[in-house]
Amino acid sequence: MSTSKKSSQGVSPEALDYYQKQCEAIAHDWARLRNMIDGFSQPGADKEKLEWELIALKSRLACDYPVLTEWRKGGYGLSAGVNKMLTGATNLATLADSGGNPESRVNRNWRDVQTALVRVQETLQKVKQTLSAGKPAFLPDKLIEQTTHRPFPIKKILKIVAATCGILLLAGTFYIMRNFLGFWAPGAGDGIVVDESMSDEDKIRSVLVIMNEAFKQDDVDMFMTVIAKDFEDDEGNGRRALRVGLQAYHEKGLFKSVTVDWSRMSLLDKDGFIYARPIIIHAEGDELSIYLGFKPYRGKLLIASASAT
Repeated sequence: MSTSKKSSQGVSPEALDYYQKQCEAIAHDWARLRNMIDGFSQPGADKEKLEWELIALKSRLACDYPVLTEWRKGGYGLSAGVNKMLTGATNLATLADSGGNPESRVNRNWRDVQTALVRVQETLQKVKQTLSAGKPAFLPDKLIEQTTHRPFPIKKILKIVAATCGILLLAGTFYIMRNFLGFWAPGAGDGIVVDESMSDEDKIRSVLVIMNEAFKQDDVDMFMTVIAKDFEDDEGNGRRALRVGLQAYHEKGLFKSVTVDWSRMSLLDKDGFIYARPIIIHAEGDELSIYLGFKPYRGKLLIASASAT
């Protein structure tokens, strides 16, 4: 097991225990998924119960294991494989239909994740042995690639603003007021159509559709219509700070390259918010998983909070 101390991460016994427990739980869920796929078509199978169990299992894999986010480009392909499997897992019946062919995409994806899990567990066990011998231990690069926790990226985006604003000031204050600060732009909720027949989930999905469409059309104004006036992210940034950050991103020509994926979304009603998670943001070849908190405003549900998963 080769490591580069320059880029590898030293690990403590507590952190190692944290990783091992998560990976054991993931392995348990992954084995259960295999049993569910194989058992779905068996005589006497409670198919409705199994379908509900798949929903619960997908939610756990999407939300309950931080290591899958921390190692999303590492883990010997663990996170990528889980994501690939869950993206195609619309229901258990579909998975079971493909499960009979050993070389089907479903079976290949399941085996890839299982192989990655074994490699991760073997690596963690070797690291544990090193620590037990009283030696400093490092997690290998291929395991921990892209480990850093990534909060909602306003602060990162705002770093662009200073240089951008320096150029834009030459073009006049009006440009900055209109495009960066949002003066005279459509307000929160403008253009969003709802009716009484729509469930909360329908309203949230319609907001996410508008958000994705805003990226496609390279339209920051459209994006901001889904953001509540009292929006605040997990670092205390408000609606205006978000607008400034997104406009700076737009000025660099990157806004239109972003896409939003809510195919694995589940909802949680808590403390006056309806939380949607995970919402996957694809940008510049990277992937960011976030929570969005929705609150009601005149019959509409708008985004009032955002944080990293």
